[in-house]
Amino acid sequence: MVAKPRRRNPLACGPFSAAPSALLETAFGLFAPETQPPREPEGPAKFYYPNSATYEGQYLRELKEGEREVPEGPEGDARTKFRHGKGTLVDGDYRYDGDWEEDKMTGKGSFTFASGASYEGDFVDGKYHGKGTYKWADGRVYAGDWASGTMHGQGSYTDATGHVWVGQFYNGAGPGLTRRVD
Repeated sequence: MVAKPRRRNPLACGPFSAAPSALLETAFGLFAPETQPPREPEGPAKFYYPNSATYEGQYLRELKEGEREVPEGPEGDARTKFRHGKGTLVDGDYRYDGDWEEDKMTGKGSFTFASGASYEGDFVDGKYHGKGTYKWADGRVYAGDWASGTMHGQGSYTDATGHVWVGQFYNGAGPGLTRRVD
């Protein structure tokens, strides 16, 4: 039995390897799903958690499938609320002041630990990511680039005795750092 030759889609190669309908959606907007403008956070308000933590700041309420905004009244009030916008979380001796996006620390912020250590800088999905400064309680300081919660990229590390090390950090370590002599 001889196989029938298949018709080849002329768009199925190179930069046009996406399905033709996807190309039409992006190129011409013909089948693009309805987009919603970003919603403005509500608040400020104060929330109390079962573990005695508190959050004070802006928030959003979840939307049900197909809704554009939360309806007024008791039904809207019963919806799940999540931290979004500017706010402060205090959990015992831990404190975060800064930006939230869909219940995650994302944007600029500062976090203070029970030990007295602190971080100030960029957060993405609850992790240090971007530019920031971490200060240990014993006086050590790292200022520089972060990736997924670790020192990664250009930075400077000052040890507890005041010696400064500069250079490239890789996954939390600094192979080949140079000690700065003042």
